Amino acid sequence: MLNAIKIIPLHQNNILSSKSMQKPLFIEQLNAHELSAFEMLYKQYYKALTLFAYDFVGNQSEAEDIVQDVIVAIWLREDTFENIKSFEAYIYNAVKFKSLNILKRKNIAQRYIDEQTIKETLPSESHSSIEELYIALFKAIDTL
Repeated sequence: MLNAIKIIPLHQNNILSSKSMQKPLFIEQLNAHELSAFEMLYKQYYKALTLFAYDFVGNQSEAEDIVQDVIVAIWLREDTFENIKSFEAYIYNAVKFKSLNILKRKNIAQRYIDEQTIKETLPSESHSSIEELYIALFKAIDTL
């Protein structure tokens, strides 16, 4: 169902590109934490950003969580968006980096689980040698 969502660039959106609500006014409202700006942000970007995050994480629930976290972070942000050239690029990058951080944490957690599984299957006297091998392996990977 998400695959049918069409991503509409900010400049083509009727809400944000109309004369009554141009980008600078939207940014001013967002900077002032006006509820109408938050609602507009959610309506304009939620579906497309969720699809974008889904492409990274492959899980609908996680994609929704990522987008919600980014939108709330934007809403709670104390800095203003006046120096940002493209708000759309900013929000998509925020979702991308949040998604990549989630993937990175998953990878680290899976690596830890794999290490623990190996340790549990080996006799206890060989644990120190396995740990030494892992340390050497990770050092070699870091040098790449």
